[in-house]
Amino acid sequence: MTVIVTQDAAGNTVCAQADDGDVLTLAAPAGKIFNILVFASYGNPGGLAPNFEYGNNNCRSSRAVVANVFANQNSAALAVSSEIFGDPFPGQPGRLYLRYAYGDPV
Repeated sequence: MTVIVTQDAAGNTVCAQADDGDVLTLAAPAGKIFNILVFASYGNPGGLAPNFEYGNNNCRSSRAVVANVFANQNSAALAVSSEIFGDPFPGQPGRLYLRYAYGDPV
């Protein structure tokens, strides 16, 4: 199981990669909230952070699932699994790539 979380050079987004079975925990800096979902794909996304790309198997629910957990939160955790996202290619493990911007609460 692998979870990779990185912050971009500008300091206002986090990128994360997680495999099936992982629990992905993200935390914005103190006083900030996750407010703009830049990219989310569960299936077989590719690319390197922050330039993630959709693969040929992507769950349509990816953005909604991620946004429901992290939007307007300072920190949250998400279990990564086909039971949560749906199964874009049965029999193959999926992975989640996401990029989320954070800022001041409105």
